[in-house]
This record gives sequence, C-alpha cells and structure tokens, in this order.
Amino acid sequence: MFNDPRSGPNNVLEYMISGIPFVTSSTLTAATILEIKFPYVTSFFTIKNATDTSISSSMNVGFTSRGLSATSGGHYFSLASGESYSGELRCKTLFLSGASSTPRYEVIAGLTRIKEYMFPILTGSVDGSGSFEGVG
Repeated sequence: MFNDPRSGPNNVLEYMISGIPFVTSSTLTAATILEIKFPYVTSFFTIKNATDTSISSSMNVGFTSRGLSATSGGHYFSLASGESYSGELRCKTLFLSGASSTPRYEVIAGLTRIKEYMFPILTGSVDGSGSFEGVG
C-alpha cells in the first residue's frame, strides 16, 4: 500500500542524530591509492595517521582518486605522523595514499541511514558546466 520512504542526502534529520559507528585501520603502501567505501553516507569522520611520531611518514587524503593524482593539481590534504583530521562532512568514499614510507591509518566515521548510491558522485564540476576546484 505505502512505499517504504527512504531518506535522501538532503534530509537534515539524518545528520542531527548520532551516527552508526564505522571503524577501520591498516597500513598504506607508498604510491598506491586506497579507496575506503562507506556503506552509508557519513555525517562525520576522523582520520589519523597513526604512525609513530618518531618515524617521518606522511599520508594524503582526498575525496576522489583523481584528487590524489599529481595531474589534478593536488586536491587533497596531508597528515604527518601522529596528526589527525576531524570534520562534519558528508561523503561516501575517502581515498588515501602513502606520501612517504608506509603510514598506518585509522578511520572512524558516523554513518547516516542514507545509502551510498543516493549520494552524488563528486567530480570536477558542480552542475556540469562550471568547475569546482575543491574536490578534484
């Protein structure tokens, strides 16, 4: 009789309630891009370069694989050993690469109930006609 209503990426209530926990960690290999796919859209995430601070090992974090490539102009941010980043950002993927050595990463995210396929694909344009340099 009634269709099961689904929450979408612009449903503010999804971001107001506490998130479903998602945690992963491992080691990155230098010059390899790792994609972390979230099963649902995030409401926040924290990523840490968990490498011992006595070892110089940095990692790059982007929202698209192209953003991590040298040809894109570098649409990513870097974390040195022991550094972390936390943000209330909606995303369905993170891309990581070891910039030097083999850094160890840790990710914790709060997930919404919004399925990842409902979230837009991040590209280099906002509406297909203009360029959006923040994503890559």
